[in-house]
Amino acid sequence: MNFLPTIMKKIQAASFVLCLFLLCLTSHGQIISGSIADKNDSTPIPFANILVKDTQTGTVSNQDGRFELSIAELEEEFTLIVSVIGYQTTEVKYSKLKNEDHLTIQLEQSSVELQEVVVKYVSAESILKHFHQNYSTNYYQNSALTKAFYHSTLSENGAYKHLLEATVNIRTFNKKKHRAFEVEITQRRKSNDYRIERWGEKNNYLYDAIASNPMLELSDFLDLKNLQYYDLKRLSNTTYNDEIIYVLQFMPKKNAKKPLYTAKAYFNSEDFALIKAEYNFRNDGQQIKDQSLKEKTYHIPFISGSIQYQKIGEYYTQKYLSYNNGWTVINNVSKDTLAKDILRDEILFLETQHGNAPPLSNPLTKWGDIYKKPFSYNAEFWNNQAKIPPTELIKQAITDLKKHQSIEVQYFNNSASNLSLQDFDDSPAGKMDSILTVFHLTNLFNGVVLVTNKDKVIHHKAYGYSDIENQIPLDTATVFDIGSITKQFTTAIILKLREAGKLILEDKVGKYLPDYRHADKITIHQLLAHRTGITTFDYENKLNDSEWFKTKIETNEFIKSYCSKDLDFEPDSKMEYSNSNFLILSAIIEKIEGRDFYSVLKESIFQPIDLNHSYPPNSIPSENLAKGYVLEGNSYVLEPKWEKSNMKGVGCIHSTATDLLKWMRAMNSTELLTADDEALIKSPISYYEYYDSGFGYSWAINKTLFKTNKPTYFYGGTSLGFFSMITSLPESGINIILLNNKGDFPRIELTKEILKVLD
Repeated sequence: MNFLPTIMKKIQAASFVLCLFLLCLTSHGQIISGSIADKNDSTPIPFANILVKDTQTGTVSNQDGRFELSIAELEEEFTLIVSVIGYQTTEVKYSKLKNEDHLTIQLEQSSVELQEVVVKYVSAESILKHFHQNYSTNYYQNSALTKAFYHSTLSENGAYKHLLEATVNIRTFNKKKHRAFEVEITQRRKSNDYRIERWGEKNNYLYDAIASNPMLELSDFLDLKNLQYYDLKRLSNTTYNDEIIYVLQFMPKKNAKKPLYTAKAYFNSEDFALIKAEYNFRNDGQQIKDQSLKEKTYHIPFISGSIQYQKIGEYYTQKYLSYNNGWTVINNVSKDTLAKDILRDEILFLETQHGNAPPLSNPLTKWGDIYKKPFSYNAEFWNNQAKIPPTELIKQAITDLKKHQSIEVQYFNNSASNLSLQDFDDSPAGKMDSILTVFHLTNLFNGVVLVTNKDKVIHHKAYGYSDIENQIPLDTATVFDIGSITKQFTTAIILKLREAGKLILEDKVGKYLPDYRHADKITIHQLLAHRTGITTFDYENKLNDSEWFKTKIETNEFIKSYCSKDLDFEPDSKMEYSNSNFLILSAIIEKIEGRDFYSVLKESIFQPIDLNHSYPPNSIPSENLAKGYVLEGNSYVLEPKWEKSNMKGVGCIHSTATDLLKWMRAMNSTELLTADDEALIKSPISYYEYYDSGFGYSWAINKTLFKTNKPTYFYGGTSLGFFSMITSLPESGINIILLNNKGDFPRIELTKEILKVLD
C-alpha cells in the first residue's frame, strides 16, 4: 500500500495539534538492560532481536544497540536468543540470582558459505514474485490477536520534547480482498499537556503506523503493480539464524509518476518470506507538494522507516516497526526556517495469538476519544513492561517532560509543586479554583467556568485572556462560540413545533423538503438521534475549501452540495454523529415557519427564557467577544476567518456561561418544554461510542464516563478555536459549564475533577 497520502494527513494534523506524553525509565529490578555490539570493533548493532527461548517474550535493540526487557514473569533461569541479519545467532544464559542489571552481548559477523555459489541464481524479480506466491503460507491469514508496545517521540530542532507510550491489542482479520485490523489501547502514559481530544484513525499516529505494516497491506515497494516504476537490484547475500538471506534494493525510476520509496528488503532464501525492510523517501523533487497555510509553508523533507519479522512456530509474525516523518515549517514572508520537526513512531510486537480472535471490546474508531480510558499512572505496571529504550537524544526530553507530568491534583496550597500558587480556601470553591488555576497555568484551560451545587452558584470565574495579542483578560460575561451546543436549541425548536401540531417525529424529510436526495428514507426522529447514515460535513476537513469555508451558501444549496452523498449506512441501523442532520432540521424549521431559522430561534428559545446574551452569527456583538485560537506548532494563532452562518442549526450560536446556566435550568424543568419532551431528550436512544455513553436528542447520558451514581447529562461543543462542555446532575442541582477559547482542552478530565469536589 502506498501510504504517503495517509502520512500527509497525519503531518497536516500534527502541524496543528500534537499530543504530549510522559516517558519513565525506572526499573526497580523488574527489567534487565543490555547492549548489543559487533565483536570485532564494538560498534553498536541496532534492531537486533532479543527473544527469551521457548517463549514469545522479547524485545528489539534500539538504534544505539541498547535494549530493555521485562523479566518479572520469567523463570529464575532462562536463555536469551540474540539474532540480527549479518551476524551469527547467539544464546546467552541468564539467572535472576546473579542480579545482573546490565548485559553486554557481542555478536560475530556471519559469512555466506562457499557452497552457496552453486545454488541456482534467482533474479530480483523472481524473488519478489515468490514472496507473493508464498505470502499466504508464510503469514497467518485468519484472525489473530497481537499485543504490542508503542512509543512515539517528537523532535523539534534537534531537541526531543513530546513522548507517548502505550500498550495495545491489535486484531487482524480478513475483510473482502484485503487484511483489516482493529487497535485497542490497554494502557498508556502521557504528560498532561492535552492538545487534542479526538485521537481516531484519521489523525492517529499509532493507527497509521500499524496500517503501514505490509503484513496488513503491502507498501509500495512490495506491490507488484508498482514494479514497473522500480529498478530492482540484487545485492550480496547475507545470513540470519544461519540461513542465507537474499537482499534486494528498490530504486524508483526517474520517470515514476508518483512518489515512491527507496528501499532495501531481506528475504529468506528457503521460503522467500520478508524478514526485514528499510525504506526511505526524500522529497527533493517536490513529489509531495508543500502545504501553504496562511503565513507558513509546511515542507516534507523525508519519510523513512523499518519493518522486521521473525518466525515463531509455523508463521512469520511482526517483531518491530518504526518510521520517521519529517517536516519543515517555513515563514512565507522572510523565508526563514521556523522549525525542523521529526515524528518518530516505534512499535514492538510482543506476542501473537493465532486462531479467530474475537472483535476487540473498545477499538479505536473514526472519531476515537483519548479520554475513553483515562488510565491513572501506575508505576508498577510500567516497570514490568518490555520497553523500546530511548536513544541518547530522546533522554534530553526527560527534563522537559518532568514539567508536564500528569497532575495529581492536590487541592489547596500544593496543587503543583513547580507552580507558584496563592493559598486556596478549604471549601468547594477554593478546591475548584485550585484545580482550574493549575490547568490554566499549565496551558490546559483558558476560559470561563460556572458551577452550581444545589442550584446555587458556587464558582464563577474567568481564567486567561480573551485577546492574547493585546492581553485583554476574559471576564465572566465574555461571549464564546459554543459550537455544537447549538444543536440542543435546534432540538427544542423541533419539539415545540411538534407540541404545536406542526410536525410529528415520524414524518419523512420529503414532507417538507421533497427535493432532498434521501427525502423518502429518513425521518425527523432519525435526524435528531443521528441515526440517518447521512455523511457529516465537518469544517475540520474543509480548511482549504474556500467555497465551503469562506463563502455564505444558501441552506438548500448547502444541503445539495454537502449533505447529499450516498448514505454511510441504512437509516436507523446504528448511530453515527453527523452535522448534516441538523442543517437539514434547520431547513425543515424554515419551511414550516416560513422565515429564517435565526428569527425562529430568538422567538422560540431566547426570548421565553431570557437568553439576553446569546447571539446567532448575523448579530454577534463586537464588544466582550472572545477571540478563538488554534494551536499551530507550539504556539497559538487566531483561528482563520470562516463563514459560521453555514453551520445553521448545527454550531452557529455565541453565548455566555450565565445564559447557558439559564438554558440548562430550563432543560431540567418544564419552563420551555413539556415533561414528556424533557424525558425524551434525555432518554438513551443510542449508544455513543465517542463518549462511551447513551445518547438521546443532543444530550449524552452518562454510562461509565463520569462514574456518578446519579443521572448525569452532558454535551460538548467544538468550533475550530472554541471548545465547550456542559454537564448537569439534576437531582443534585449540579451544573458545570466550561467555555474555552484556545482550541481543544481536557474537558472530560476537568469535569471529572470538579465532580470529585462536589461528590
